[in-house]
This record gives sequence, C-alpha cells and structure tokens, in this order.
Amino acid sequence: MRLASLVLAIAVAAVPLKGDECLAPKNPVKASVVCGRVTYPNGEFVPNFHLQLVRGDEVVAQVQTDSTGDFMFEPVPRGDYDLTTKAEGWYLFWPVTVTSTRLRRHCADPLEVKISLKVCGQGVSKRGYHARF
Repeated sequence: MRLASLVLAIAVAAVPLKGDECLAPKNPVKASVVCGRVTYPNGEFVPNFHLQLVRGDEVVAQVQTDSTGDFMFEPVPRGDYDLTTKAEGWYLFWPVTVTSTRLRRHCADPLEVKISLKVCGQGVSKRGYHARF
C-alpha cells in the first residue's frame, strides 16, 4: 500500500523520481510546523525553490524558498505527508508527520533540507531525528 501511495504521489507532484530510484526513510520526521532551509550539499542556500506537501494523491500545500533558502508552510491538518518538489530534475521525497495546526510567526524547530540534482542520498534532517531506511 505504501509503495502505491509513493508512486501515485510522485506522479501527481510531477517529480522525476520513481519509487525504485531513491528510498524514502521508514520513519517520518516530526514537525509541528513544516519549515526550515533548503541547501545544496555544500551548504549553499537554494533560493526560489518550490516545495510541496503531498498526502496520497493530493498536493495539500506549496511554498517557495526565499532568497536565503528559508521556507515555512501554512498550517495543515495533523497527519502524515510527503515533502517533495515539482522542480524538474531534483530528487526530494521525504515523509513528514505534522503534529500541530497552530500558526507560527517564526520557525522554532527548522528542518534542514539538502537537495541534489539527480542524486539520491540527500534528504531532511533535524536535531534529534535519525532516518531509518
């Protein structure tokens, strides 16, 4: 069932990533607010990068990073989502569990999102979170 959702979510999000190309971790990163910074592996900020929260076959929310790679999604209902991108050629597909629906003015517990062009192995990190594949 998870693989079918993964393939369907990727198709809807128009991401050039197939379920057999990169593995998403089995444990989602928890976030009260989905916010943080997008960087390249070398630490350089990624401005104007499009991110999406996908649930099943629906794009629930979209956001674009600012000039320093920072992003913050508006509150979404609690539950499980996939953080992905619609930017062609970029690989990002990461499970996220949203734990709150409160609106926040600043990002108190940021996600660190590392992206690579057509390379697996980058992903999302956060203090205290360790991905299990």
